[in-house]
Amino acid sequence: MAQRKNTNVTLRWGILATGGIARQFASDLLTDPSARNVYDVSHQIVAVASSSSVTKAQDFIREIITGKDSDPTTDVKACGSYEDLVGVAEVDIVYVASPASHHYPNVLMCLGGGKHVCCEKPFTINAQQTEHLIRVARKKKLFLMEAVWTRFFPSIAPLSKILHAPSSSSEAIIGRPIRLFADFSLQVYKPDVSTGTHRPGSQRRWDHRLFDPSLGGGALLDLGIYCITWACMVLMDDPRNAGEIPKVTSNMVKTKREEGISGDADGWKGEVDEHTSIVLTFEKTGSVALLTTSLAVRTPGDMGGNITIPWVLCRPESFTIDVQGADSQTHKYRVPHGHGLHWEADACARAIRDGKLEAKGCSLDTSLTVMRIMDEVRKQGGLRFPDDIESIQVDPAST
Repeated sequence: MAQRKNTNVTLRWGILATGGIARQFASDLLTDPSARNVYDVSHQIVAVASSSSVTKAQDFIREIITGKDSDPTTDVKACGSYEDLVGVAEVDIVYVASPASHHYPNVLMCLGGGKHVCCEKPFTINAQQTEHLIRVARKKKLFLMEAVWTRFFPSIAPLSKILHAPSSSSEAIIGRPIRLFADFSLQVYKPDVSTGTHRPGSQRRWDHRLFDPSLGGGALLDLGIYCITWACMVLMDDPRNAGEIPKVTSNMVKTKREEGISGDADGWKGEVDEHTSIVLTFEKTGSVALLTTSLAVRTPGDMGGNITIPWVLCRPESFTIDVQGADSQTHKYRVPHGHGLHWEADACARAIRDGKLEAKGCSLDTSLTVMRIMDEVRKQGGLRFPDDIESIQVDPAST
């Protein structure tokens, strides 16, 4: 059993937005770090902000932090705007959990207010926006990280050790990685089997955020980013690749509205990518990643392979190694409490405690590379979001 050490730092968080992922993240922040054998950092939520009302922030605090019957005038400050949150002096770091379309302006505002930031993925809508945020954070000497929680699961380090071991090492169980298959798909609606079309309302959920281009919807930025992340961890981070950026080839099928329907009766908001397939070619190592993502079908539970990461791809609690002539070996790294979002929070706390501006294992350069890959996929697929969420803010004071 791990020996308890004195906690070195308590990181004080402000939660920006009150949706589902913010609730999961906040709940994980409140779990006892010792339950995951963490004793050097801890977390405290000191403020919560809703963009629409103080009441929503108060409800969030009662439901997630202090208990349903608590007094709304709690020590956790409820803010009725994101600007108010940035103005709370006690906040060390802001967790940005707004829709993808709002990440860029929200993070820029937080950095402008002198706050460290952990921003939900995708970091931004495009690579230019990510580059701008990186420039601002580095100029202001503030910590900035994309919340790619998958990278911080305990299973990742031993898996990487197996995959990237020298060929002469006993840990090189399956040899060097040559090909990776990754799929992350969700069935957001149910097709009408008899006609092959998607009926409005009961069949196709046009009201879902993933079907809304003004929110940065579609499969690629929300789900496909995990497939690209695995390709980066397994193939791009292979020491033999020496950091080479892969060649991108892709195909995209976008949503289509049923013929004969007009107006907003069915909730249609515009095209997003419904199915996207990507091939990443790493020419230095001769390795290839075959990636797929969809809003129409769910990833099968078992894809098979030499090393299998079971559903769900973003939450890698185990991996199974299959070697010819030997029994399968399954390595389990279960989340002791919560969802598993606390490990990325721990990484933020350690980096800020140690005076670092980036987190080990989730660099800003890697986030920028992923955004550039997704930019190229959207370019090849002919998908552009509304100009107001693709644009770059020009602010001489922040650049």
